This record gives sequence, structure tokens and C-alpha cells, in this order.
Amino acid sequence: AGPERPWLRIGFGVLALAVAGLVWVRRPRGEDAPPPRWMQAIDGLSPAGAIRFGALLTLVNAKELAFVLGAAAALAGMRPPPGPALAAAAGFALLGSLGVILPPALLAAGLPRARLVAVRGWLVRHNAALIAGVLLVIGLRLLAKGLSGL
Repeated sequence: AGPERPWLRIGFGVLALAVAGLVWVRRPRGEDAPPPRWMQAIDGLSPAGAIRFGALLTLVNAKELAFVLGAAAALAGMRPPPGPALAAAAGFALLGSLGVILPPALLAAGLPRARLVAVRGWLVRHNAALIAGVLLVIGLRLLAKGLSGL
């Protein structure tokens, strides 16, 4: 590992912590706070439109970019052989896709639609806090790994 790796981790960690703080400060307050506009737009999309929207959202969303850059930095820091690197990338993609894959799978398994609607409501209400929490954990982890590598 070169001398730049700890600084990259520290930089990505600080970026993730900054975005976490921004998300937390800008989070909607109260139970009646409307969901973000992008969440409202999803309900009326066709499957093809949802795929295009998801790809666009991933490319322009700073939180998504921080997740991907953090994962890339962690993987680059490990320097795995191509096979394990591909497996790690596929696992990251699978975990990132669970939000799309899980609801239809649960419906197919017999979970009542009303239960999924209730969970969706909770996730929408607490979206900003959840994102901030995940970014906080990722940022602290990257920062700690970077500082320990100095």
C-alpha cells in the first residue's frame, strides 16, 4: 500500500461524515413531513422508467456516490486478486439491490401487502436519519482505517 491510501480513506471518511451531517441537518421534522420529491416520483414509473430513474439517481446523488467511493476505496486498499474482487463487487451490487429485490420476493413468499406498506411508510418517514446513520458509520470506519494507516 502506497502512502496515499491512508489519505484517500481519510478524505472519503471526512466526505462521508460531511454528507451525513448535511443530511441530518436538512432532514424533515415531524410525522407529517412529506417524502422527498424523488420518492414521490417513483410511484408512477413503469419498470423501464424505474430502471432509468434509478441509474440517474445513483449517478447524481452525493450519498450514493459516497457509498460507492467508500466501497471502492475499501476494496482497493485490500488489493484482492481478480476473483475475490469480482465476488466483493457482486456482493456489493447485490446488497445495494436488496431494496428493489426484497419487496417482490416478500410478496411472493406470502407477506401481506399491508405490512410492506407500513414498513415503506416508516422507511420514508425516517429516510434521512437512516441515510445519515449509515454515512456516519461508513465515514467513521474509513476515517479510523485511514488514521491507523498513517
